[in-house]
Amino acid sequence: MKPFAVILAAIALVSGAVHASNNISIQWGKPFDLGRGYYARIHRLNDGRLMAGYALDGMVARFCTRGKNGAKGAWSDRVVVARNLTVTNGEEKVFVALANAEFAQLETGRIIFACNLRPSKCRVDAHPFAIAISVSDDGGSTWSPLKVVYKCPPSKDGLWRGC
Repeated sequence: MKPFAVILAAIALVSGAVHASNNISIQWGKPFDLGRGYYARIHRLNDGRLMAGYALDGMVARFCTRGKNGAKGAWSDRVVVARNLTVTNGEEKVFVALANAEFAQLETGRIIFACNLRPSKCRVDAHPFAIAISVSDDGGSTWSPLKVVYKCPPSKDGLWRGC
């Protein structure tokens, strides 16, 4: 049985203006369960929805229509952004896990989802550690294929060290 984590998240409501002379307070809401997964990030999208991104056999996104005041809403089913990979290097297969989901939404509405590619073998003749992105232009319903935007250079000993 694979180990798994249950993602519990709480949303902070920040009140007060962000100025050096003002006090800022944070009020935490009650934790809520997003289900299985690893390394969750939650951000508010331009339209007021919350988006959660995390790792679960690849990269997953979920959306919630909670109001700006944190009023209860329902989380969507999982939307798979990208799946873990198995690549062939000659005759050897190398498993590449996707980890550390992170995302941001641009003013245009485009959502950029980034993750680390972490190969199970750290040799240079295997798959490199890398950072890849996927984008959505329809509010997170569909996602582009992963595109590698950075490959970690190997160290002098011929091993990948991650990025």
